[in-house]
Amino acid sequence: MKTNLTIKNFRVFDENGVSVELNPITILTGCNSSGKSSIVKAILLLDEYLKQIQKAIVNGDKIELNKYKIDFTKYPVNTLGRFDRVVHDGSSSKAVTIEYTTYSLMLSKEVNVKLVFKSVENDDLNNGYLASITFSTEDGIFYSSDKQEGSWYDMNIIKNAWIDFLQAEYVIHNFCGLESQYEFHGGVSESEYNNQRDIMIDYLKGLDRSRIKDILKYVRYSSVQASIMDRCKADPKIIEWTKEHDSLFMIPVVEQLDKMSKADIKTFAEKELLADASKGLVFATNKILDDFIVSDCRTFGEYFKIWEIKFLHREYDKFPRTEKSPCIFKIDRIKQDYLIFSPLDSTTLFSFSVGEDGLLESADKGRDSKELEEWENRPITFDMLYEVMMELNAKTNSGDKTNLYYYQHELFPGWMNYSHKMLDVVSAFASDLLKEVVCPDWCGNIEYVSSSRVKARRLYPLEANDDFEELLKKYFEEKRKHINRETNKKYEMSDFVNSWIRKFEIGDSLSIHTDEEGLGAQIRLHKSSEDKKGRLLADEGYGITQLASILIQIETAILSAKGIKTNNSYGLSLLDGFKTDEFHYENKTITIEEPEIHLHPKFQSLLADMFVEACQKYNIHFIVETHSEYLIRKMQVLVANKDNELEYPINSNEATILYINTPKSESNHSEPQVKQINFCEDGYLDSTFGSGFFDEATKLSRILL
Repeated sequence: MKTNLTIKNFRVFDENGVSVELNPITILTGCNSSGKSSIVKAILLLDEYLKQIQKAIVNGDKIELNKYKIDFTKYPVNTLGRFDRVVHDGSSSKAVTIEYTTYSLMLSKEVNVKLVFKSVENDDLNNGYLASITFSTEDGIFYSSDKQEGSWYDMNIIKNAWIDFLQAEYVIHNFCGLESQYEFHGGVSESEYNNQRDIMIDYLKGLDRSRIKDILKYVRYSSVQASIMDRCKADPKIIEWTKEHDSLFMIPVVEQLDKMSKADIKTFAEKELLADASKGLVFATNKILDDFIVSDCRTFGEYFKIWEIKFLHREYDKFPRTEKSPCIFKIDRIKQDYLIFSPLDSTTLFSFSVGEDGLLESADKGRDSKELEEWENRPITFDMLYEVMMELNAKTNSGDKTNLYYYQHELFPGWMNYSHKMLDVVSAFASDLLKEVVCPDWCGNIEYVSSSRVKARRLYPLEANDDFEELLKKYFEEKRKHINRETNKKYEMSDFVNSWIRKFEIGDSLSIHTDEEGLGAQIRLHKSSEDKKGRLLADEGYGITQLASILIQIETAILSAKGIKTNNSYGLSLLDGFKTDEFHYENKTITIEEPEIHLHPKFQSLLADMFVEACQKYNIHFIVETHSEYLIRKMQVLVANKDNELEYPINSNEATILYINTPKSESNHSEPQVKQINFCEDGYLDSTFGSGFFDEATKLSRILL
C-alpha cells in the first residue's frame, strides 16, 4: 500500500489531523496509546468502504455513495464500538475525514481523494455515512460532491491530460488492431502495415516518455478491449482538432465565424448564415454577436472558448451525482431550450410542462409581450451559445456528410436536439477515471494480524469464527485453487513458509492438515526432512506459534494472488518489451500488530529480512506496529547493504518509519504528533526518535556503570 494518508478527527487525531506517507514497508512505532492502532484502524475502515464501490463497478451496478457506510460490525474494527465513539472528543464538526492519494495512469499524476463521514439520524447501529467526496490534483479540485452544498466539477483542471490520453489510447488500440490484422493476414499488406506502424511509432516518440509509459500500462491492465473513441464511435479527427485548437467542440460554423473581424462578422452572418432563418434564430445570433463585439475577445473562437471553459465548470444540486451506468458523475447534457421555446417563431405556439406522471405535456397558448420580453432579456449562457451555433451549423452545412457524423441528432417531441460526440467521449473518460481513482490497487487486498491472534491449540476447529480459524479456512481454499489452477505463477506450495522455518532455525518445514473427521486442523513442525510425523505447533511455545501465524498469512497472500490483469492485445509487448508470459503479482497489504511478541532478539531481527523478501519477490506490502529496536536496526542494515549482493535488496524510498508521539507530548509543540523518519542511502535515519527508545539502553548502561 503506497499512498499519502490524511486522518482528521479520528480517535486521538483532532480536526487538524495528521498526514503520513505509507510505503511498501511502513513501520509504526512510538509510545503506548499514542495512535499507532488508530492509523491502522482508519486504513481498514477506508478499505471496507472502498470495497463497496469496487463491488458495484465489477458488477456494473449504479454507484450510490450515499448508501454505503463505514461498518463497525466487522472484525477488527468491531472493537471500536460506534461512530460516535471514534470521533475525536474535542470535535465540533462530528465528522471523520480520511484522505488518500493514488497515482492515476490516465492523468500521469497523483490524485487526492477526500472522504468525509458523519453519522445519520435514526441509525441505531451508528455507522458512518458519506457526507462529502472530493477529487483533486496538485492543480486543484476537479470534482466535489457535498450533502449540504451540492456538487460541481471542473474538467478544465485536467483538460490537457485527458486530451493527451484520449489521443494516445486511440493510437495504441489502433496499432493493436493493425497488429492483429497483420498477424492473421486479414487484408493488411506488409507495406501498409509498416507505413502505419512507422506513423504510430513517430507519434509515440513525440510524447513524454513517462506519459506514454503510463498510458501503455493503463491499456495493458485495462479489461476494455477498445479505446474510448471507438466505444463512443467518435471519429479521431475530433480529438485531433481538439488538441490543435484547445477547444472541446469541433463545429465548422464556429471556425467560419472565427475568420471574421468584428467589423465584418454581422454582415457575414446575415448573408451567409441567416438567409431564410427563423426569427428566433436571427434574434439569438445577433444577440450573441453583439455580445462578442463589445467583449475583449479578439476572435469569435476565443469568445466561444471562454464560454466553453465555464461549461466545463458546472454546479448542480444532487448529492452525490449518480447515473444508471457505473459512474459517479457524467458531463452534463447541454440544455437546449432557448430556440425551441422562442416566442418569435410561429412554429412553436405551444409550451411544455411536466405532468404528475413525470411525462411531458403540451398546451397551446398565445405568446404575450411579457413572455417575449423575458425571452429577449434572458442572459447568454454556454447552453444558449451552443444551441445557436449547432442550429446554424446544421442549417449551413446540411449537405456535408461529415456534419451528420460528428454530431448525433436526437429527436425529442417537437424539436431536434444536437449532441456533439465529444460530450460522450469526455463523459466516458470521466467515468473511467473515477473508477480508477476510487479503486486503487490496494483496495480489497488488506489483511490484519493482531498481536494475540492465535492460541496454542492441539486442534484448531474450523467451525469457529475467530480470526486465525478463518485464516486457516482461507488457506485451505486458496491451496485447493492453487493446485487446480493453470497459471504461470510457478510457485511451489509452502515454499515461502518452509524456507523461513529453516532461516529461523526452528525446523525444516511446517505442515497444515485437517484431522480424519474433518473437525479441525493440526499444525505440525518438522525438525528435519526425515521427521515425517513432526511435533504439534502448540508444543513449541507461544512465540513460535505467533510467528507461524504470520508465515501462514503471507503464504495465503501468495497463493491467493491472481496476478495483475493484463490485456494481451497484439503488439503491446512490442512497444515497451513488457513480458506478458510472466506472472506479475498484484499488490497485497498485511498490517501486523507487534510481530516481535515473545520472540528472541535474533528472530526479531530476522523479521525485517522476511518482510523485505515477501515485499520484493511477491509484491506484499507491510504496515508493522512494533516496539522492536532489533527489527528497526536490521531494516537500516538492509537498506545500507542493498548493493552488497543481497538477494532481495530494498531502496531507502521503499521503507519509512512513522514515530507517533502521545497527544500530551505534542501539546508542547516540541515534536509533531506523527513524525516521519526516512531511511538514508547509508542506512542512517534522517531524524531522531523520541526519548525512551534508542537511548534507553544507553541510559541504563550509564546507570549500571
